[in-house]
Amino acid sequence: LPLLGNGHQIVGTDFNKWLMSMYKKYGDMYEINVAGSRTIMLNNEDLIGSMNVPSTKTKYPIRFQPTEGFKEYGLGGVGVANNNEFKSWKFNRQFFSQAMMTPSFNHQAIEWTIELWE
Repeated sequence: LPLLGNGHQIVGTDFNKWLMSMYKKYGDMYEINVAGSRTIMLNNEDLIGSMNVPSTKTKYPIRFQPTEGFKEYGLGGVGVANNNEFKSWKFNRQFFSQAMMTPSFNHQAIEWTIELWE
């Protein structure tokens, strides 16, 4: 439906169960449209891996289209997950990897988790 998309199929059911029924009906790849937002659902490890190759030569350079809400809050096209500009994304990814993957950070994160759990 133009405005609702597949939204009418979800009413009265659990969203995860609905997605599983779509998977059983359509297989590893299908498209849903909820409230005008088109989403391609991938349910195969090989399909997901080929989409997330960190290369400039990939067939899928733009993974996420920033919505108006993200742009309004200043989150559209920034960071690692929402960034569509390759040079900026590569810089952010390197910075994130260096900051988050250091052994001292991981050790400290584990200590904080234990402290908060206790």
